[in-house]
Amino acid sequence: MKTHNYSATKSAVGVMVSRLAILMLLAIVFVSSGTSVHAQCRLLNENFNSAPTLANSNTDGAWYTDRYNPAQFTNAVLGSQNVLKISIDGIADGATNRPSGYLSSFYNTQGRKFNQCGGCVKRMKGSLYIPASWATDHRRSDMWATAFNGSNTISFYPIIGFRNTTGSNPNISYWDGAAWVELGPPSSYDTWVDFEFELVGSNVVYKVNGSTVGTVSSGGSVYFGDIIMQAYNFNDPALPAPQQSTDSYDAYWDNLQTTGADGLVVTNLNTGISYCSIQGAIDASTTVAGNTLSVSAGTFALNSSITLNKAVNLVGPNATISPISGSRVAEAVLDFTTNTPSNSHITVNASGAATIKGFTIVDNAGGGSSQRLAVNVTTSQGHLVENNIFNRQATVNTSGSIRAIHLGTFGAGSGATVNSNLFTGSSTGIFSNWSWERSIWSDGGASVSITNNKFMNVRNCINMENNPALYTITGNDFSTGVG
Repeated sequence: MKTHNYSATKSAVGVMVSRLAILMLLAIVFVSSGTSVHAQCRLLNENFNSAPTLANSNTDGAWYTDRYNPAQFTNAVLGSQNVLKISIDGIADGATNRPSGYLSSFYNTQGRKFNQCGGCVKRMKGSLYIPASWATDHRRSDMWATAFNGSNTISFYPIIGFRNTTGSNPNISYWDGAAWVELGPPSSYDTWVDFEFELVGSNVVYKVNGSTVGTVSSGGSVYFGDIIMQAYNFNDPALPAPQQSTDSYDAYWDNLQTTGADGLVVTNLNTGISYCSIQGAIDASTTVAGNTLSVSAGTFALNSSITLNKAVNLVGPNATISPISGSRVAEAVLDFTTNTPSNSHITVNASGAATIKGFTIVDNAGGGSSQRLAVNVTTSQGHLVENNIFNRQATVNTSGSIRAIHLGTFGAGSGATVNSNLFTGSSTGIFSNWSWERSIWSDGGASVSITNNKFMNVRNCINMENNPALYTITGNDFSTGVG
C-alpha cells in the first residue's frame, strides 16, 4: 500500500436534509436492484499502478457502469504516484446533453462499481485527495457500497466522501440512511483524507483518518456486495440554482481496500489477488498448484469446513516460526468451535503436496458422538503440517473422536510430514476428562514422518496403525500432562 500524509478532520456535526439527498435516496432504490449478489470472490487492494479494467455492464472482476459513466475512470499520476482519476465533464455529460433516458438528476451521479465476495466483505477503505479549490467550487466525490442482509436483499447504502454542493458549503459527509450528516470542512486542503466504513454488529461505523465519526443502523446488513466510486455532475437545470455549475473537474482516489470482518484477508502471493475467506482463495480459478495463500493475523470464526483440494501452500504469519522454540508474532487463529463438521474441519485431499503452516487451530466445542478432526489428510502426496498450535480449551469425555491430526490410510509413496507443532489443551485429567483424545492418529500405508512436536495435556500423543516400519518418529516432546 502507498502511504500519504493525512490531516485529521474534526468539527461539529450537523445534519442537513436537502432536496438532492431525498432525490438520491429515492433513486438509488431503483438503480441497484439489478446488482448481482453472486460476485467474484475478490477483494480490492488497489494502488492503481495499472489502469483499472472497465466494462459497461455487470462484469465480475471489472469496474462497470453505475448510473452513468464518468468522462474518465482510469489511473493517472498525481505528484509521483499512480492513483485513480474520476473525471467529470460538466458540458458533454451535463443533464441536457446526455442521451434520452439519462436526462434526470439521478444520472448526475457518475461512477463505476466493482463486485465483491458474496457474503464476507465487511470493510471498505479509500483515500481522497482534496485540493484547495474544492473549498470554493462545486465538487463532490464519494465512496459507496451496496449492503445486503442475510436474505441477499439490498438493505443499506453506506456512503462517505466530500461534498460542496453550492461552492460555499464544503463538508466531509456520510449518509445515515435518510439524510447527509455534515462533518464540516477538512482541517486543511491539498492533502489526502482517509475514509472508511465497516459493518460492526448491527451498525455501519464511519471513520475519517482512522477516527470514528458516525455510527448508524445497517438495516440488518451482513455484507457488502459491491463497491462504488462516484463523482457528481452539477450541470443540471433541475437542481436548485445555487447547486448548478458547468464545472469540469477530476477527483483522485487511492489505496482502495476491502476486507472481511476485523480486517481479515487472504492473499495469493503469486497472483496478488486478495480474498476474505480461505475457501474462497482456494476455490478461485486463478489459484493453481504451487501458489502460496497468505492468511492475515486475526481470528477467523469458521462455521464451515475447509477443503484443501489444490496443491497450494496455506500459510499463516508464523509459517517459519516454531511454536515450541520460536518467538511467535500475532497469530492467524482458525477457530472451528461453532463448526459442525461431517467429520473434519480441514480436509486435505489435494492430488499434489499441500502445506498448512503457521496457524493456531482451535476447537472448543463439546464432543458428542461424532468425529471432530481438526486436520484430516486423506491423500498420499507428501503433505506438510508444520509450525502450528493445536489448542483445545475444553474438557470432554465423549464417545466421539476428538483428534488434532488424522492421517488416513495411504497408498504407497510419501504420505505426510507432521513437524514442529504444539498440541495442547486445558485439561489435565488425561483419562477421565481430556481435551484432545488423539493428537496424531495415523492409519499408515505410506511413509509418515512425525518429528519435533510437543504434546501437552492430551490423552494420547501418537497412534500408529499398519506397517510401523514406514514411520519416522523422532525429536518429539512428551514430557507434560500426557496419557
